[in-house]
Amino acid sequence: MRYAIRLVILLLIVFIINIQSYAQDLYTARGYWVELNKETYRKIKQKQRVGDPLTDNEALYLQDYEQYLANYYQRMPEEEKVRYEQMREQWDRELLGPQKPEEVPEEFEWRGRDRAINFLYGAWYGTSLVLITGMDDAAAAGIPLVTGGIWVLGPVINPKKYENISRPVLRASNTGKFLGLIYGASLGMLVGGDSDNTDELIFGLSTVSSIALGEVGNFFIRIHRFR
Repeated sequence: MRYAIRLVILLLIVFIINIQSYAQDLYTARGYWVELNKETYRKIKQKQRVGDPLTDNEALYLQDYEQYLANYYQRMPEEEKVRYEQMREQWDRELLGPQKPEEVPEEFEWRGRDRAINFLYGAWYGTSLVLITGMDDAAAAGIPLVTGGIWVLGPVINPKKYENISRPVLRASNTGKFLGLIYGASLGMLVGGDSDNTDELIFGLSTVSSIALGEVGNFFIRIHRFR
């Protein structure tokens, strides 16, 4: 069951990368700026600056909220801290304009871990193809690398699909892909049992399910955004 062992290892790798990506996305430069400029906090902070006495509740709120802000900043990835310092003045100018602008989504940028996740999924799909077709030569080693590269180059190969993509869209797609791997592999183990083609079923069903649920997650989050 060497392929089943590879399945477990690769699933763990993909799971860890997805969890790390999701956790870091919770704490962003724009999010920190928004929290720092909450109206209630700004009003109480202004009273403190000009020397007006604060009520007990206001003083307690200020203490708790500033501790929350400190924790938020500490948990931000370093690149988000740098982005905050770069964008703070521009965002402050927007806030002080004649009208408070509507909050717009941050410009999407592909990060290294996004490409790594795409490569892992593509390599997994290529490995499935090798196993299902029974290839056992030099091409068998190269195909997962090729499919991994194709998935990394997805935005270049199919730019229409990636138009107006955002972090929530990408996260929903990756979540769908990961759940697809789990559900498909579980179904393959259930159907295959101890038969000789269990490995093929695990890889094949996990691949089909991963691609399908990834597209479902992508579709529904986009629909939700434009409702």
